[in-house]
Amino acid sequence: MVQERNMNFKNYRGPTWPELKSLQSTKIDGVITSLQIRNGKTLLIGTNGCEIYSLELANFSSSLRLLKTCHTNAVYDIAFPYNFSLVFATASHESIRIWSTSKMQELLRIVVPNFASSSIVFSRDGKSIISAWNDGVIRAFTPLTGKLIYAIPNAHNKGCSSVAVTSNGKIVVSGGIEGQVRVWKIDPYVQSLIGVLKEHYGPIESVHINNYDTEVVSASRDGSCVIWDLIRLTRKHVIFAHTQFIAAQYFPTGVQILTAGSDKLIGYWEAYDGSLVREVEGSKSGPINAIDMNMMGEYFVSAGTDQIVRLWNYQLGVEVAVGIGHASAITSARYSPNGKFLVTGSSDGGIFVWKVPEKFHIKIPDDISTAIKDEQQASAKATKPPTPTTAVNKPIKSSSSQLVRKTTPLSSGTRAVGIIPGGNRSNEDIRVHASGKSSRASQIAECPAIDPNAQPTIDPCVDTASLADHGDQQEQWETRSQHSTGSQNRLSEESPFAINPGSSPNKPLSSVGKP
Repeated sequence: MVQERNMNFKNYRGPTWPELKSLQSTKIDGVITSLQIRNGKTLLIGTNGCEIYSLELANFSSSLRLLKTCHTNAVYDIAFPYNFSLVFATASHESIRIWSTSKMQELLRIVVPNFASSSIVFSRDGKSIISAWNDGVIRAFTPLTGKLIYAIPNAHNKGCSSVAVTSNGKIVVSGGIEGQVRVWKIDPYVQSLIGVLKEHYGPIESVHINNYDTEVVSASRDGSCVIWDLIRLTRKHVIFAHTQFIAAQYFPTGVQILTAGSDKLIGYWEAYDGSLVREVEGSKSGPINAIDMNMMGEYFVSAGTDQIVRLWNYQLGVEVAVGIGHASAITSARYSPNGKFLVTGSSDGGIFVWKVPEKFHIKIPDDISTAIKDEQQASAKATKPPTPTTAVNKPIKSSSSQLVRKTTPLSSGTRAVGIIPGGNRSNEDIRVHASGKSSRASQIAECPAIDPNAQPTIDPCVDTASLADHGDQQEQWETRSQHSTGSQNRLSEESPFAINPGSSPNKPLSSVGKP
């Protein structure tokens, strides 16, 4: 803040004298690109880092507050803590950020200058965030403070592209640009390499471990997916296709694998022998960059360069809803653990939160749901989550939605075999901003024995604790979008999805092949 200097120039002997003098000043990260005074009391400041600050003119020193922010580069990955839907993390260039889904606020920012994080995952106990970086280093941070727990230098020579962790947190599997899959043993004070798996000749786009920690599947741009035995560290099966695989994920029970790639097709594969079961067209134009299933495997989401978010019925292979709103290619997508919303990220730095139509929510039997809610209420009373010491607002874009009726024919497979199932670097320059509650520890229940004569309505080997509603979570989610400058919002007013009346999730599968 400056004001005009009042002086008598006749008494001044110097050649020049500034006409303005400084009254107050403050420091802001980045380059200031715009200023606006609101109500004569508040100054709004915009920077080249896609951030908007507010500053009270009466007090410069302590009134600076970050109002809105977003990523400035592509969002490469999104992750939720296990069995917790109130927060999620995003990975992008130079930073990992943790957001609140209920308040749309940035709770934590972890900055690693000059490098990009391509993959992130929460440990099952919620005590660490494991991330892969393009400098070839695997870094683990605490979700509450962003403090570096450990770093594995030179994990991959040409950069680390993907990472996954077992349920006990003791084994980390990473994929690299050079095409190798490496297995690491994580101990409290040392991280050691226990296996190098060499089969791929191209960059590895994703690695995914099944729920039993016995297998891992790696997807590569060389046109192959390899199923590895995580116990013996040997290859079990290889999947070949005329495509560049970008994503691969196990069905919750581990019997099948879902893949997507550059050929615009979504493939169903048997995990025990790698045979193709079905292929459905997942995009009209452009590669499919991301897929993710809900906790029960009833529905899955796909997204890609066509800028459309699609919701699918897994058993029928039918597109049941679509979401339109992104202004650039979608690079990541994730299903929330409670199955009520989706989060997608795009190449322009935008983050969109989509409400899943209620008819596609996860169905849990009443007795199981009641037991889960009672357990959650008891846990909430015992351990109340701390409030963040500093929280900054996340940009909330007003969006409209409209139901669009469409008739889409039943998607059929080009091949049909089998049956679709139903149901430490101490000198690293790392900066941390703010802190907040981001995860909750969970226990893993042992899988009970299966009665071959029984007809269970829910898979006994799937943990249903994450499927119940959290007591402190809002029942209705509003559609919100967060994107950088230049993004366009093309959402309508009632729901971000267009329901396909021609497909019913309860319709039995009459034919595995073409109808």
